[in-house]
Amino acid sequence: ARMETKWGRKTLARRRKKGRKQLTVRIPDKYAGA
Repeated sequence: ARMETKWGRKTLARRRKKGRKQLTVRIPDKYAGA
């Protein structure tokens, strides 16, 4: 997982609230492409 990026930290908090650990591998798409 990449938590060093700016969107990585936002996703971390989001997937932590939802309790999804697989989101870590499916995050780099909208943030990485943005």
